[in-house]
Amino acid sequence: MAELHEGGDPQEFQELNGQKLEELKKQKDKQRSDTYVQEISSIPGLLGVLLFIFVCSSVIGPEIKRTQGIVKEHKGNSIVVQNLKDTSLYNVLKYDDEMMVDKKQAFPHVANGDTLTYIRPNTDTVSFNIVRKINRKSLVEFTKIREQILESAKIRNSLNQKTK
Repeated sequence: MAELHEGGDPQEFQELNGQKLEELKKQKDKQRSDTYVQEISSIPGLLGVLLFIFVCSSVIGPEIKRTQGIVKEHKGNSIVVQNLKDTSLYNVLKYDDEMMVDKKQAFPHVANGDTLTYIRPNTDTVSFNIVRKINRKSLVEFTKIREQILESAKIRNSLNQKTK
């Protein structure tokens, strides 16, 4: 900080203190501009936090509303699922072309009695896209296991036909 001088010639006093006052004003202005720069630089950080909260609420929020159900009927391009928490509630999950590849591959392998973990739908009929797990396995694992079972059944059938 600059110090103010006292005593001596009034003209000299005014000049010295005037210079010191100018220095003090410049320091205060610099501090204000630094504070303003800090406030501006904190805006992107704040926007980043708000964006993160928005993404979490829109992506993770629906995932919290998961429920489980048992497949009661598989007919054509639809599966009837009975909710485990509310057994009077049934949902129809339909096959559609907008589903992800792993869901398209898993759909034909779902059988009666399989347990589905899915996002609680707002309507009775929805896309099979809401399914997250089948029999507590990811859709890829489930599909791989069912395809192995089908392949081993084909091999057994072909061996049985050769022995007859």
